[in-house]
Amino acid sequence: MWYPLRNLYRDSIVRWLSILVAVGALTQWIVALWFAQRGSSFLLLHYSVDYGIDFTGPWYYLLRIPFMSTVIFAINSVLAYLLFYVARQYAYVLLGVSFLVLVVLSIGLGQAIYLNL
Repeated sequence: MWYPLRNLYRDSIVRWLSILVAVGALTQWIVALWFAQRGSSFLLLHYSVDYGIDFTGPWYYLLRIPFMSTVIFAINSVLAYLLFYVARQYAYVLLGVSFLVLVVLSIGLGQAIYLNL
């Protein structure tokens, strides 16, 4: 049941999706920590057109976004490893979903940072 991990990363699609998501998650962490360090202790975290600013919180609430991205990538990577030898398409879908989640959460992080500039 346990196969060598190097066989998983010989597949170019798995390798490149994993690299893209890992670099993106690391970038999210760097940007969120950099902004939280230079920002104030209290941040505006959500804005809606109808109600205006409706969610504020301390600076470390901003770190929830890269944390969610990292956790989803870790879970999907483990599942992709377990399913790669059963059906490669499942591994591709899981890592593709990780990439899409990373993109959506990066947009959310960008909006939260832009709201506080």
